[in-house]
Amino acid sequence: MARTAWDLDDVERRYEDFLDLVSRRRPRTDRQALIAQVRLVQEWRRFPLLDPGLPRELLPPRWTGNRAAEVFRERHAAWAPRARAAWEQLVRRD
Repeated sequence: MARTAWDLDDVERRYEDFLDLVSRRRPRTDRQALIAQVRLVQEWRRFPLLDPGLPRELLPPRWTGNRAAEVFRERHAAWAPRARAAWEQLVRRD
């Protein structure tokens, strides 16, 4: 029933694309961390509109959305201090 109401295959492909994009990011500087953080959040913001947030029982086995959410939280936390430092440096220039 869930598959008739939502294109879960498409949503899962988008999660996989998100994971591919994020896994390639390796910011070396604070500025790169800020750019990576902004891109991470921008890409992630699409999912609440795409993902119906179904209970686990209605999702395909090994739903990629769970892994994507975990990676989002990990990267966001890891990049945040350096991104914040770059942002503060930009703000101080004014």
